Parts: sequence; structure tokens; C-alpha cells
Amino acid sequence: QVNTALAYNTKSICYYTYWVPSPYNKRMCVHEYGYKTPNYYMVQQINKELLFQDEYILNAGFKGYIQVGKMPNDEVPSPEERLESFGSLKEISGGNLFIGCFDYVKKGKTYNMYVAVNNSITTPLKETLTFEKSTSFTIIHRDKLKVIGGNKVELDLTPGDAYIIIEGALADDEFLRFQ
Repeated sequence: QVNTALAYNTKSICYYTYWVPSPYNKRMCVHEYGYKTPNYYMVQQINKELLFQDEYILNAGFKGYIQVGKMPNDEVPSPEERLESFGSLKEISGGNLFIGCFDYVKKGKTYNMYVAVNNSITTPLKETLTFEKSTSFTIIHRDKLKVIGGNKVELDLTPGDAYIIIEGALADDEFLRFQ
């Protein structure tokens, strides 16, 4: 849910339910007796990743989305924001992929940015995004950054997982900061 919300242009995430007094609530972060559940640690990891990605999400302007396959609930988000194409993205290999498309601005320069989310909540997905021309790409996955070259970006997505892909390498100082 967090990754799809980011791809659909959210600028903040709020976790408001730590404990609900119900024996059926297995998603709580804090047990009714006060100890931390596995979901507490999962939320902590998501927060760490969001802090790493914050710079990219907050400096990006939403342009629309590209959807391949279905959303988990078979709904289609706002059809008026659905794009046929964006940037130099030419082909998507298939699967259930939701791609938020953004203009990312860094030091006065605008880059095409994609937030690609595996829409399946149960099935891993291997995707290849093919671009019209060979270039460099800045890839952000969870709390890691790398720069690759070529005209294809291969994604290995766990259920609900996401990658941020930026057409072009960012400034050298940005790249070196994460080495």
C-alpha cells in the first residue's frame, strides 16, 4: 500500500493503528500487552526506506501513471491520469505493474522519474523496462542507490515491492555520497 501510494503521488504516510482491541487483528504493531510485534519492525524498515527515498519523492511532480495488468482489487485508478507513454519508456515486459510517472528536479535540471510497483500482493515479479535509447539510469531500491547504463532496466520485485528509476545519472556528488 505504501509503495502504490508513493507511485500515485502521495507526499506523506501516516500509521495510526498501533493496537486495536480485537483478537482478530493480526496486523497490529504493538501487542495488547505492550510488546512489539513483527509488524512493528516491518513498519520501522519501511520508515527507514522512506527516509532514504524522501529526497526523490518530495522533489518530483506527478505527471500520471502507466498501468500494466490489474490492481489487487481489480480497480482502475483515476482514468484521466492514465498515460499511454512517458519519457523514453518504450516497452514493459508484462505482469501487474503500476508505474507512477514524475518530473524530478535536481539542481535546476529536470529528469524523467518512474516509481514502478509490483501490484501483486502474493506473487514476485521480474520485469524489464525497455527505453528508446541507451542512457544512464539512477536506480533506487529500498535504501540502496546505483547507476547503470544501457536501454533496459531489469527489476526483481517481491510482492508490493517498488523501484524508483530516474532517466540519467544524477550529479557525481550525489552518486558518490551513496558509495
